[in-house]
Amino acid sequence: MAHAARQPLAENEHLALVGETVRPTALIPAELAQQLLHTRNSAGRDNFDVVRQVVSATAGVMHEHWMIDFTPDMSEAEAALYELPYQHLRQSLSDHSATWWLNPHA
Repeated sequence: MAHAARQPLAENEHLALVGETVRPTALIPAELAQQLLHTRNSAGRDNFDVVRQVVSATAGVMHEHWMIDFTPDMSEAEAALYELPYQHLRQSLSDHSATWWLNPHA
């Protein structure tokens, strides 16, 4: 069975999808991500829990990024157990709001 060509919906004209917002300071270079991923925390927490690879596309071009991403239910004390990611965010953020360690999408 042949599929019909996809056609844009008229009601979607002039609309765009904006995905999750990532705090720029949460984005980290691949080299730092690799360092964090291979560093042990004294509390035994694995940085793989909070260092994530993100893939995005702009104008059809794929981009790979790394970010520090603490889960929305994680308290600051729990986030601090991931020592180097926590310290990196803390040092790179000028705004220390009530939930400064969480990304805006959390």
